[in-house]
Amino acid sequence: MENLELKLISPDKEYYNGPANMVVIPGEEGDFSAMKDHAPIVTYLRPGKLEIFNNEADNISFFVGSGFVKVLDNRCLILVDYIKEIAEIDKKILDKEIEDIENKIEKEKDKTLLKKLILKKKILQEQHLIGIS
Repeated sequence: MENLELKLISPDKEYYNGPANMVVIPGEEGDFSAMKDHAPIVTYLRPGKLEIFNNEADNISFFVGSGFVKVLDNRCLILVDYIKEIAEIDKKILDKEIEDIENKIEKEKDKTLLKKLILKKKILQEQHLIGIS
């Protein structure tokens, strides 16, 4: 096996299943690269840019929310709760969504719902920083 075997999965679908030369992952302690013969690791993901490198002409970039990653025996499993291709990010739509959530946050009294809204706002803000229109 010359490459890392990668699976990138959300609750809705499998986004990638195949070999990768390298995967740049937004880990909870910072970005890191997983490649063939990477040391075993299990860690949480933070919202950020995930990049899959196969060769110079075939790189794929996603924005991911939270989730986790496991690297073991030249296999990398990435499970995410939110994912969007970088090319699909529209900053104007994100601006509107962030504004809507800020309005909901101001009015929300339930602490559990408030935490969820704040987390969603953080994910959208991170996506806004990465996205291109």
